[in-house]
Amino acid sequence: MKIVFLGTSKFSLIVLEKLVENKYSPVLVLTMPDKPVGRKQIITSPLIKQFALKNKIKTIQPINLKESVSEIKKIEPDLGILASYGKIVPLEILNIAK
Repeated sequence: MKIVFLGTSKFSLIVLEKLVENKYSPVLVLTMPDKPVGRKQIITSPLIKQFALKNKIKTIQPINLKESVSEIKKIEPDLGILASYGKIVPLEILNIAK
């Protein structure tokens, strides 16, 4: 089963961890771009990206989600999971998975 996962927050990290733990590892994770954090404004990756890379899951961080439509369509996902992405996800993306 090909799964595409969209998420950025700590909540979405919990969902992704449970998927991987139960052998439902997504083929692609979409998350928000890295951003400056803290007083020193150090560019930091979302925790979900760090987890995905550690588990060898392809990760993309589009500035605009519509840029990712063709890449998601190429995968032909059976299932799309959205868990606290952080922006409104276009209907076009939500309708890609079977």
